[in-house]
Amino acid sequence: TWIPQTRRGDGNRRECESGSRFSRPTCKENSNKIWNAMMKETVLSIGRIIRALLLEDEQVIKITQSVFPVWTDKASLPYIVYYREKLVSQPVKCGASSLTARISVECLAEGYDEAVALAEAVNQALDHAVGEDNGLSIRSCVLVDSEEGWRDDAYIEKLVFEVK
Repeated sequence: TWIPQTRRGDGNRRECESGSRFSRPTCKENSNKIWNAMMKETVLSIGRIIRALLLEDEQVIKITQSVFPVWTDKASLPYIVYYREKLVSQPVKCGASSLTARISVECLAEGYDEAVALAEAVNQALDHAVGEDNGLSIRSCVLVDSEEGWRDDAYIEKLVFEVK
């Protein structure tokens, strides 16, 4: 069996069948279960909560139920695309880091007024929102910037949130 090593090293680390001593388990039995149980999700996985918050909001789903991570070319207007724009790590006294993600949410629609209405709904759903999913939580979500534009026959309202 493979026993994970602590950060300081506890001397209990054992070699797998292959003889390797990687920090990620390479043993055949249960290695994915062990690794998944050890891995704590961070702000890198925050998109899951962003999507859930959007799809639970009545005003958003009145306009669209199409919410996609990163990018899509298979959606019909109106729809929402969200993605992580930036990640900032700030060390704190206890040795851990405080992570802040800058998440962009683009609202695309055929008409300008519809794009603005969708952006307003998204802002109401996310600005100052908090949430949790399986140990991953949003402690703070604040609108910090926005812009608008036109691309591929669609009006775009882009909202930028800082998420902790």
